[in-house]
Amino acid sequence: MTDRVLKRCLWTCIAGLAAIASCGSDGGTCVKDLEPCEGGVCLSGRCEPLEGDADFDGLLNGDEVALGTDPLNWDTDGDQR
Repeated sequence: MTDRVLKRCLWTCIAGLAAIASCGSDGGTCVKDLEPCEGGVCLSGRCEPLEGDADFDGLLNGDEVALGTDPLNWDTDGDQR
């Protein structure tokens, strides 16, 4: 990663800590997609771990959020690979 990407990731994490989305009492549901939640990041109404890979593309959910790609779309750039 470049310094610019690392700085963006850091600021994304800091902003996320300041705006934690509310989660259900079970810790599994959340309110707003792509916002931080108790379980990591909100994806399709569920808190998914930042270390997970919801779309199985080899990129962690947290990295995809920080980079601005879609953690639920394995082919965010549309190149079919």
